[in-house]
Amino acid sequence: MNININRFIQNNTYIDKNEKSIIKFGIDMMITTIVAFIVAFIIAVIMGMIREGIVFLISIIMLRQYAGGYHASSQKVCAVLSCIIYLSGLIIIKNYTVYNSIQIMMCVISVFIIFLLSPVDNINNELTRSERKYLRKKVRFFLSSEVLIFVILLIKANEYWSGIIVISMTIVAILVLAGFIENEIRG
Repeated sequence: MNININRFIQNNTYIDKNEKSIIKFGIDMMITTIVAFIVAFIIAVIMGMIREGIVFLISIIMLRQYAGGYHASSQKVCAVLSCIIYLSGLIIIKNYTVYNSIQIMMCVISVFIIFLLSPVDNINNELTRSERKYLRKKVRFFLSSEVLIFVILLIKANEYWSGIIVISMTIVAILVLAGFIENEIRG
């Protein structure tokens, strides 16, 4: 399908070769993202966890898009890893109770990592100083929002839903830390 879209653009537009490659990348990314969302929804339906799956996915995406972190070697690898992480998260949510004291510890550690290290760029998307400043504000806003939601759920003794939020924060923190370490190793 993306081959047909790319061919249509090449045959019907007057843009240079460099712009065409950017558009091709964008179309490929869009299709990969749509497929990943469909797979995530199917996973949530099969597991009987549609509401949990939606909350979990939104919670991860809101932080991840601004925090950065580990990036896979290709879009397809990224989509597969994202689905594996999503499935693993839902399995943990469904089968294990993460008690309040553990949730609080996970939250504190995750917030510490995300707050200090984000945003983390990568070799394919190095951030300028202004981009870094903008993304840092965004990630801190969404991180604060998720912590507030987490605390409200914890106070209301809703361990199940607060667990979903803290698991998503922990996943983002792990990806941020992995990206940071990868950058340090690469130099």
